[in-house]
Amino acid sequence: MAITAATMLNPVSGAANTKGAYVQVTASTPYASSRLFLIFEFGTTGTQRYYLIDLATGAAGAETVVVANLAVHVDLEQIASAFIPVNVDLPAGTRVAMRVQCSTATSGITAHVYLENRAIASLANPATYGTDLTTSRGTSIDPGGTAATKGSYVQLSASTSSRIDTAVLCVTHDPTATISTGLRWAIDVATGAAGAETIVIPDITIAGNAITTATRPGVMYFPVAIAAGTRVAVRCNCNVNTANIRKICVTLVGMQEPPAAASGASAVAYVG
Repeated sequence: MAITAATMLNPVSGAANTKGAYVQVTASTPYASSRLFLIFEFGTTGTQRYYLIDLATGAAGAETVVVANLAVHVDLEQIASAFIPVNVDLPAGTRVAMRVQCSTATSGITAHVYLENRAIASLANPATYGTDLTTSRGTSIDPGGTAATKGSYVQLSASTSSRIDTAVLCVTHDPTATISTGLRWAIDVATGAAGAETIVIPDITIAGNAITTATRPGVMYFPVAIAAGTRVAVRCNCNVNTANIRKICVTLVGMQEPPAAASGASAVAYVG
């Protein structure tokens, strides 16, 4: 596995909950790829912040978003700690850029991009479900007033735009109030009509505590088979039933899976 170094990125948001300017990741990808990895570290010093990240291709001023609204939460410790695998076709020689929006104006986040030399796979671009652009977070999920009991399903998508082979689940705390005690959630991702949901990813466990305001983990990658045109919904429970701290926000990124790399042929380039 080969890695080449490049300068890390620091894209900055515009006004609160508004996308900022694009920052170039690379002027030209060194080889064709159908998979990259995003790592987000530190955010601008200050209170907790919520980011939505776009990855785009194309010439400066004429970018086309290929991965939209990846949700990352930077907490009071200023560490996002997000590692996000992304399956997207990028031909060799492609310009790649990144932009962000944040719940706080002119707020930056440290980002790194790794590109794998996995062959183009005719993948549909990833599709993001459940984004709330007005808050720079995902869809709010309330587990309800009974501790340790799953609440009602909340729809993320009435109809998926393309087949899903793998999904990235982005989870943040819904900041009605700062977490004041140890919290645990279990999340179900389900498909099917309202009232007749079938769970496809059960009991995804995350945690939060009074020291930090972020959920841990905040980004998770799962294999899952969901057909195009499918309704997707989410529910959760929480060990605490206090109304102003029990909620979370959820975004689901549906992706298609490229074929396995040939034995011994895989390499990774650090492009941003």
